[in-house]
Amino acid sequence: MRHGRCWGILVGLGLCLSAAAAGAQPQMLPTQAQNSKNQEVTSTANAAVSVTLTAPTGTRAHLYAFAARCSAGTAAVTIADGGTTIWSSSAALISTTTTAVTWPLGLVGGRGQNLVVTLGACGGTALGTLSVQGDVF
Repeated sequence: MRHGRCWGILVGLGLCLSAAAAGAQPQMLPTQAQNSKNQEVTSTANAAVSVTLTAPTGTRAHLYAFAARCSAGTAAVTIADGGTTIWSSSAALISTTTTAVTWPLGLVGGRGQNLVVTLGACGGTALGTLSVQGDVF
């Protein structure tokens, strides 16, 4: 009889400790300040267009992919982390066929630094379209 009572106490203690440990951990949810996680923007004629993933203090922007196209002509894409270019394409990477670039684990910006993805001007009267998939947490 004693043995059964001790077992019940140990099981109850284990449940209490596991519940306390789970509740003590802070909840971390991805957020994106003032930006939706996925955005698509189109430029005006012969103008660059960009998407900014805004990272508030203590968070990082994560870029998973972008896709871009020009209605005519060609353009380059650059990605800046807090004003410093961390990735750039060739001058003619983007053309009239949609080109996609992905980072399966995400291209991660510095803590509290915005990631800015910019599609350069396509030239002439051409429009550029830039789609970005990312988040901030």
